[in-house]
Amino acid sequence: MFIIHSEYDISKILNDYKMSFIETKPLSYTLMPNTTITECETIENILESRFVRDGASYDHIMKVRMDYNEFMKAIDKILLATIGMTHNDLEDYDWLEEYDSEAEASEAVSEFLETLTY
Repeated sequence: MFIIHSEYDISKILNDYKMSFIETKPLSYTLMPNTTITECETIENILESRFVRDGASYDHIMKVRMDYNEFMKAIDKILLATIGMTHNDLEDYDWLEEYDSEAEASEAVSEFLETLTY
């Protein structure tokens, strides 16, 4: 079984490539058992990620990260909802380091908010 956990909605991509899947929970997609290795390789290339064998089961898991621009959009969405400003309105912060450390946007915002001095 091939499972994809994503940080953003990839259902349109899967539909465009005629991949059969079910969304088992928000942003988690299970490919149908008849999915071929070639189809999996195609999806790996499109999503720039790889399926890896899950040590706890027989599943092959892919974790798809959003690109940096999508990450920053998520940061701004959370910041706007939390404090009414975007990252451009605030003091400098190394958002790229947060992205490179594979932090989720919500974790990165929490880290940033902890650094603020009032």
